[in-house]
Amino acid sequence: MRGCRYLREVTLAQLRNPMRRFADRVRQLIFQDCYFYRPFSLRDLARVDPHAACAHFNRSFCNPAEFSICFTGSLKVSTPLLFSGSKPVALAGL
Repeated sequence: MRGCRYLREVTLAQLRNPMRRFADRVRQLIFQDCYFYRPFSLRDLARVDPHAACAHFNRSFCNPAEFSICFTGSLKVSTPLLFSGSKPVALAGL
């Protein structure tokens, strides 16, 4: 796939960048080589199945009616909200 070739070239370019290598080493020291903060490598790219990844994305995000929305913080219960895209908008005067 074209996207995989692009990611491969980006990863190779990052490996050649000395500043990126330094930042990766600093991140490794700070986070003690935790897998969550490990930089993306060619080995990681080889393990990705692009068709399975696209299928998972399509299954997970194809129906917005199944999304759950969680509000946190101080909200006025009397103010109705209208969802415009992903941002709630308060309806004035209702």
